[in-house]
Amino acid sequence: MVKILAENIKRYQQLKSMVDTARNRDQYIRLINSGLENSLGLLNSLPIKDERILSELHNFQKAFNTIQEVYGAIPKSDEAALQMLHDQSVAESIKMASNIKKYAKNQEENANKISIQSRRASPKGAARMTAETNSKILHTLNQLLRINGQILKLQSESLAMNNKAGKDSVGHFNKINSDIKSNLKNFDGSMKLQKF
Repeated sequence: MVKILAENIKRYQQLKSMVDTARNRDQYIRLINSGLENSLGLLNSLPIKDERILSELHNFQKAFNTIQEVYGAIPKSDEAALQMLHDQSVAESIKMASNIKKYAKNQEENANKISIQSRRASPKGAARMTAETNSKILHTLNQLLRINGQILKLQSESLAMNNKAGKDSVGHFNKINSDIKSNLKNFDGSMKLQKF
């Protein structure tokens, strides 16, 4: 009888140890989850605010017309083609930025929906959600590539305009140099005083 009682006490202690270990693990997992929830809440509450400046410019022609109104029409000159190209690139960038803001808002809504649905998803549903999320991520990366391409385009135009200004400056210097040379050829360099 004492032996059975000792065995039962030993089993009870083992069972109690297993329950305590499970309880500690459960508390640990809850702490991890609450930390993740706090992190997600913090990320969602970051003060990223869109002031929606020029947000109504969703198409190219409207953006181009706005550029013309704000910065002036392109005068007829030798540089009209360059100025037209620059205004078109700026208009395209403004249109793109406006559309990206709308796209980013949709992606934020999608991220919130995925976050909510993932808490209730079955393993099969979770796998499907993961695949859909990955496709959204690839789509977003593609949009980032387009934005980077547009930034490179604007930077290259800026470099081209600086290069043109340098070329014009050298051309102007060469013209002045040529004028001085031709005037010096006609200049009589003798040091004789004129007689009256």
